[in-house]
Amino acid sequence: MGSAFLQLTLTRGPFCLTPLPGHIQTKCGGEPGCTNLATHRLLSSTTGRTQLLCDAHALTWAHEHGCAVTTANPNPSQPAA
Repeated sequence: MGSAFLQLTLTRGPFCLTPLPGHIQTKCGGEPGCTNLATHRLLSSTTGRTQLLCDAHALTWAHEHGCAVTTANPNPSQPAA
């Protein structure tokens, strides 16, 4: 199931990072041994390769590609989902 908190959508060059639909349940492919559920899909339009990432690996990828992402609740008067 997709993350209830992180719904990251980014397009960076030939890459597109989007949330996974809730009905897809599989392990993260960010690095060997990660046992978290995948929440995001990383697609390369150059190679056609798709990688499924958990929240942590999606944030790491975004940071490594120059994207500043905050996970703070922008409206503190409302609880984060």
